[in-house]
Amino acid sequence: LVPGTAYTGAHSWVSSGNAQAMADFSDPANNFAFEVHQYLDADSSGKSGICTPGSGASRLQPFISWAKEKPGRRGFLAEFAAGDPAVAGQEQCAAELAALLDAAETSGVFIGWTAWGGGDWWPPDYIFRLKAAEPGGPDTAYMKMLTQRLH
Repeated sequence: LVPGTAYTGAHSWVSSGNAQAMADFSDPANNFAFEVHQYLDADSSGKSGICTPGSGASRLQPFISWAKEKPGRRGFLAEFAAGDPAVAGQEQCAAELAALLDAAETSGVFIGWTAWGGGDWWPPDYIFRLKAAEPGGPDTAYMKMLTQRLH
């Protein structure tokens, strides 16, 4: 995986200079993908569980467009998250997460994705926690949204 700079954001891949810096990147074995991250809150930082309307469908597009300019460019969505649609202000997160993953999966560019927030070290109330708060407890809303996407 080949990450960019500036948190390797898909939304800022071109504006941050990553597109220019990686324009001529090559691997003779063609065994690589560009690593991008993308959050759905207002500033794409992942600091808030509130998903901006339209962000899921639009924020991968700068990277996707750049990747399609040259055959062989592939991406890996290595970090993303969405808030709990049952929480006030976060109701749109299920739709935005679905739109984000739809964009990645139908682009012909991405080879896969991994979600942010796994592991035991996150506090039980962490907005992007994937693991159940208690052993054997119910899945988090975030995990439920993701398991619907598994093939």
